[in-house]
Amino acid sequence: MLKKIILAAAVAVSAVFAQSPVNVGGRAAVDMGTFWGNDVADAKWGLGFNAGVAAKMDFLPIISVVSGLEVDLRRVSDERTITQRGTEIKEESSLSMWYLDIPVMARFNLIPMFHADFGFVVGLNLAASKNIDRSATVLGRTVEESESVSVSEEVATFDAGLIAGLGVSVIPGKLDVDFRILLGLTSFDKPEEGDAADVKHMRLQLGATYWFL
Repeated sequence: MLKKIILAAAVAVSAVFAQSPVNVGGRAAVDMGTFWGNDVADAKWGLGFNAGVAAKMDFLPIISVVSGLEVDLRRVSDERTITQRGTEIKEESSLSMWYLDIPVMARFNLIPMFHADFGFVVGLNLAASKNIDRSATVLGRTVEESESVSVSEEVATFDAGLIAGLGVSVIPGKLDVDFRILLGLTSFDKPEEGDAADVKHMRLQLGATYWFL
């Protein structure tokens, strides 16, 4: 069913875009991510990146539709200290998740050179892994260990959220710089049984789009 919905949406978007001139460009962004939700304890921010292609179609002088296909690396870090047999162990972990994102936004060009974006994004998880670094001091000696494990089976395949952003055309018609806030609406967790934990993505992006067509 999900594949049919995505295919139908792609066909509909292609039909609409075929009726009007479309600008095509490449976009890259720095991505700062964390989690939010009722079941989030103390998630830290992690640094990732986003890159892909973008398309823009002008409906009116002040309204455009902007979409894209982007590969997104989302990282969320955490750190804690645990005690085992009287020894304090410092544990730092980083959750890295690869997504294929499809953003669709309405762009309002209300002020010359400046624009505001509002819309939604759907994402498909491609892979996920967790890196853990542990260190402890035992008898005056520091002991360290690291491990990396795949957690793809624990991450939900489908992700959806809202987008809001502000941008400026540094070179009108050629180069845009923007800041976006992306707020997840679905839990990233895929439980083995029962309900998923209320843990959703939240990201801040600072990016640039170069329109080459």
